[in-house]
Order: sequence, then structure tokens, then C-alpha cells
Amino acid sequence: MSRLAQVSSPLRSVAVITAVEHHGRFLVQRRRDNGLWEPPGGVLERDETPLVAVEREALEETGVTVRALELRGVMVNLAHDLRPVSLVYRCSYVSGTPGPTLEASAAAWWTEGQVLEWVAPAHAVRCLMARPGPVLTLAHDGQELLGGSFRPPSPLTVARPTGLRLDSVSTGPTI
Repeated sequence: MSRLAQVSSPLRSVAVITAVEHHGRFLVQRRRDNGLWEPPGGVLERDETPLVAVEREALEETGVTVRALELRGVMVNLAHDLRPVSLVYRCSYVSGTPGPTLEASAAAWWTEGQVLEWVAPAHAVRCLMARPGPVLTLAHDGQELLGGSFRPPSPLTVARPTGLRLDSVSTGPTI
């Protein structure tokens, strides 16, 4: 048996995340499987490049067409057995109106304040990577960032969004 055959291959899952800002708002979607608000994203499929995948995921999950511009972040979930790696791409808006899809019960453009209020920190930072900046490498546990506190990449005053009603399970504003 060759040495390569003796070494077990580590299992990895690679995901791509869409980070897009349009007119000062960030694209988010409410997942059908767990009801959480997050930026659009999903697993990189066989024979698919990350750039194609990130554009596909945005359209599938929100109905919005985007164009991938640049890699902005590499994130790893240390609490998950497979230690999935997420590649976060800054994208530009091309066309479309966010709305429900087969994968998302809702999609919308949110302000930075709404993102910081309603999206878990490990996912909010992905939304804010829609702004130009250096590539960030971060670890998280699925909800919280690990190894330090997150500071948004821009000056900000966080206030509770106005004019929003909480839905019955308090997992995001009613849109």
C-alpha cells in the first residue's frame, strides 16, 4: 500500500458566500431550513468555480443577479465536525428584486444596523465584507466569531432599526 493510501483524507466542505451592497444596503435571505437571516451562499458544487458558484447561489436564494468581484474573506467553522471553509466574495448588483425562492422564505436589502441587529455575528461580518478592504481570515462557531471581537469595517452608530415589526418567533423583522 502506498504512503498516500495509508493517510486518511481530511473531510472538507467548501462554501461560497455572496457579499453585496447596493445603495447602502446589504443583500440577506431568510433560510427555509432554519429560519435564520444570512447572506446568500452555499456549497461549491463539483466542477464549479467559486466565482460561478457565488453568482449561482445569489440568484437561487434571492432572485438577484450579481457579479463576483473579489475574494474578501476566508472563514472556518471550528465547531463543525467537517470544519467547513467559506469563501466570501464581494459582489456587485446586476439586476433583480429580492424575494422568496425555493431555498429562502424571504430576501431583502437591509441597512447595516439591521444586519448587525438581526444576523448572527459570524454571518453579519460576511455581509459587511461587501465593502472594499483586505482579505480577512476568521474562525467562528457557527454563530459567534472566535479569537476576538468583531469590529465592522466602517464607522458606525448602531441603533435599533425603526419601523420594523418582529415576527412571531423573533428571528428578524417582518418585510
